[in-house]
Amino acid sequence: STSENVEMLTIELLRQKEKNILMSNIYRPPQGTMQPYNESMLQLLNIANRENKPIYIAGDFNLKLLDYDTEVKVRDFINMMTEYLLPPSINKPTRTTRNSSTCIDNIFVPYSSHHKLYTGILTENISDHLPHL
Repeated sequence: STSENVEMLTIELLRQKEKNILMSNIYRPPQGTMQPYNESMLQLLNIANRENKPIYIAGDFNLKLLDYDTEVKVRDFINMMTEYLLPPSINKPTRTTRNSSTCIDNIFVPYSSHHKLYTGILTENISDHLPHL
């Protein structure tokens, strides 16, 4: 779905012997309003919860996710994600300029994942954001 506050693409990975997995890629425009964005995210999280399917969410959230202690909108967003057992997995800057470095991209991975998962940031400057996987 696409709106002025969020662009979202979700796919379902069908698995024969385990639960299907939902994977979402999110883009929140920097000028987007938080309330409609959070409502869209809640709708997605509630679908995954209601269907009892693990969900992995990656994207450019355009929120300074390392500013949890000082930014209310960041704290509200991360609290919402962790209420659904989806903590952020990247804790270093993903966008750097000469004047700043911020973590605005992330991957939210379920606490309950029984697979060992590793996430990280590649230090290749292929865009104004560092790639993460």
